[in-house]
Amino acid sequence: GDVNSSVTVAAGFDQAGAARLLEEEVKDAVYSTVGAAGASFFFAIFLSGFLDNFAEDVLAFAVTAAVGYVSVLSLPLKRAETKAKARAVAESFLDEVEGAMRAEFERKTGATTTQVRATAAPWVASARDAERAVAASQSTRDRIAEDMDQLQRDVQSI
Repeated sequence: GDVNSSVTVAAGFDQAGAARLLEEEVKDAVYSTVGAAGASFFFAIFLSGFLDNFAEDVLAFAVTAAVGYVSVLSLPLKRAETKAKARAVAESFLDEVEGAMRAEFERKTGATTTQVRATAAPWVASARDAERAVAASQSTRDRIAEDMDQLQRDVQSI
């Protein structure tokens, strides 16, 4: 078949690959969130070993808890970013399919129009010939009618 047909374009979409990419993006977002939160917790524990008093320990845990909280809050942003990427891929694919469909429609419409014109051409030519013949007959009839009128006037005048 036609390489640019909409069916070929649609069949060429790798759904499994797109699903894997989306899954990897989500996994990366979750792992980075969990990793940042976990790293900040272990960093707080590590810092507490070097800090001298309870207030410094509380401050270190508070700062690392804030970092962990911010990393957890960023998960919906990462999710939205992943969804935006997926939407962009889907819209690009949709544009490609629509373009292929439009090209296929225009090609098939053009071929059909050409076929209809080729099929109708003899009929159109025949109709034009008949129209010319009718016009010629009408002209001849008008001329004969004028001659008859003149002949009638000549006969009446005798």
